[in-house]
Amino acid sequence: MKKLMQVFEPKHIHKTYLVLALTIGTIFSLFMPFFNEPDGQYHLAVSGKVVNNIIDTSRYGEYRIDSGMARQGSSYKNGTRFEKYYLNKAVFIEDSDMPRDIRYSYLDFTFWGHFVPGIGLLIGKYIYPSMGVMITIARLLSVIVNSILIGLIIKKAKFGKLIYFAIFLSPVALNSFASLSYDSTGYVAVAFLLMVVFNTIAEQRITRQNRNKFLLGCFFIITASKWNYWLLIALWPILELSFTESFDKIRQKIIQSGQKIVLRKRNIVFSTLAVLGIGFIVAIFLTRNHGGLFYVIQRYLMTFGYNYAGLDLLSNDITSWLAAPYPSQNYIPIWVSAVWYLMIFLVIFSEQKFVKIKYLGYVAFLFFTIGVLGVYYTMLGYNGARTSYIEGVQGRYFTPTLLLLQLLGSAVMPQLNRSARQVVPVFVTLLVIVSNVLLIFDTTIGLIMR
Repeated sequence: MKKLMQVFEPKHIHKTYLVLALTIGTIFSLFMPFFNEPDGQYHLAVSGKVVNNIIDTSRYGEYRIDSGMARQGSSYKNGTRFEKYYLNKAVFIEDSDMPRDIRYSYLDFTFWGHFVPGIGLLIGKYIYPSMGVMITIARLLSVIVNSILIGLIIKKAKFGKLIYFAIFLSPVALNSFASLSYDSTGYVAVAFLLMVVFNTIAEQRITRQNRNKFLLGCFFIITASKWNYWLLIALWPILELSFTESFDKIRQKIIQSGQKIVLRKRNIVFSTLAVLGIGFIVAIFLTRNHGGLFYVIQRYLMTFGYNYAGLDLLSNDITSWLAAPYPSQNYIPIWVSAVWYLMIFLVIFSEQKFVKIKYLGYVAFLFFTIGVLGVYYTMLGYNGARTSYIEGVQGRYFTPTLLLLQLLGSAVMPQLNRSARQVVPVFVTLLVIVSNVLLIFDTTIGLIMR
């Protein structure tokens, strides 16, 4: 038992992560149906454009650059998958001949998020120029690069190693790594930036090295990740205010002002009313073009309070945060998602407490909440706002930001006892294995049975 637990010790857990990530990622790369990620055909097209090798997917029955795996079903049923996708050589077309106009900047995530998969496609072409071989090699390269980077981040993190271990071994994260999606690059960028934040909070001081690392992380966030992650850059000014000696007087004034408010009930009531009033005015202003405040609140409530998965949608289903990267295609049982959320909270409770300044935990939770609600806000007008809920949001957008909850847990929540802390990593590992096996099994069987 002691030898088993050694693989989860802080100095070894990054190695355990690498073994699991590379093993499961390789299995996904080899056996998962193509276009296993949302908008898979789009990601293939962009990755091909990045390296100027765009595959004519019409030779493989894919006539549109859209999303989904349904058109592969017949090749599974009649046993022609290998011949159709791996032996059938690809034809390459020009950008202008694609059925969808694809544009990107060399300074945003659309380019850099597809750079590694693009290189993989190019390597695959030299091995054998078929869509099957090229996609498989691109997946394998993505798995290797992203798994190694996350492993190094876990190694360098002073605290929170287990939450990294759990989140980036979830089916959503590993499926992203074993795909051509730009999500994996964004996940690595967020993981690196928050590792710097975790280490700075643990050390309770700002160092030149941490500043330089944070600037590097900001560069990665801006150039290689989706815009909703940019909010995390605003964490650094708060850390500067909290730990830099030159801001000591400002901190003292803020503390004194807070104490004055707390000591007088009248001030508490006035401050609360003022904040609520300002918040109400801002909310009215922000929702004025979306049907008004109460209509927007109604759509938020329906989004989070009703399960639309039965409508076969690429839904806002909460299963897509950790357990099911493509809910309408994966057919993952709802209990898997429930167990994943339970396990994440157990991990948060089991991690060592390292946040000495409590308000930083609340700030992290505020950033997490704003990030989630903000993404839904930007999608209020999606598809003409034709439904009672908010369409177009996918849970994978929020997966790496779950790391922020560890800061809240390490600031205000009680820690599990020693025995429980020893058991949690074992349960996490079992869940990782079971849920990822179910992902590939349920996705493939669902495709065949359709």
